[in-house]
Amino acid sequence: MLKGGTYSTRPECHVTIELFVLIPGLRLPLMRIDWKGDGHSNRRNLGPKELAGQRFPGTHLHAFELNWVADENRMRKSNLPVAMGISEELQSFADLRTFVGNRFKISNIDVVETPPWLYLLI
Repeated sequence: MLKGGTYSTRPECHVTIELFVLIPGLRLPLMRIDWKGDGHSNRRNLGPKELAGQRFPGTHLHAFELNWVADENRMRKSNLPVAMGISEELQSFADLRTFVGNRFKISNIDVVETPPWLYLLI
């Protein structure tokens, strides 16, 4: 399944899109992108050495291959704890949607419409 969301009070930022599998009694995340968020810090003891302990501000990707434990034939626990930066400039939701379609291998990603962002005047 593919799921996306953000905070209603922060339109066009802190967007998360995640690909996951539902197994009876279990939700198994496979890959996630956080767009224009607060960032992510990798723990020092997980993932590739070049990403260990790194902080990725804003947009970052929790890629399948970074969170797959090949020796144990399973995904890492703790909801995709290893992330990496991305080189693409994702300036708009359309850019994000295109990136997700390519990276998550979803050929008909264009069926996902641009959200009707809500702006609150406080």
